[in-house]
Amino acid sequence: MSNTLFDLATSCRVVLCCRVAPLQKAGIVDLVKSHTDDMTLAIGDGANDVSMIQMADVGVGICGQEGRQAVMASDFAMGQFRFLKRLLLLILVHKSQMSYSRRLPECERSDPEYTRDI
Repeated sequence: MSNTLFDLATSCRVVLCCRVAPLQKAGIVDLVKSHTDDMTLAIGDGANDVSMIQMADVGVGICGQEGRQAVMASDFAMGQFRFLKRLLLLILVHKSQMSYSRRLPECERSDPEYTRDI
């Protein structure tokens, strides 16, 4: 079962899970992390999302009606789901910059113009 789920999950650009148990959410994140080098991001708004948020590389907690447990366990906290767009854009830009810097020869990385503050 886990191989089929892994094959399906890794063939998609984004995986959304709903109506699954808290340990299943964390298990899916762990499955992807243990078999790939991909970055995982988990978004949750309640106590049932804490294990998934803690398992992910980047955890986002949304302040909601279900309490603050997800926010307390997360790397980033948002007041509403609509604020996620900016955070996701920031993560995408940061990841692409990191990917670019890994491709540069070592001499270019130490160039003062390259290491300027962003």
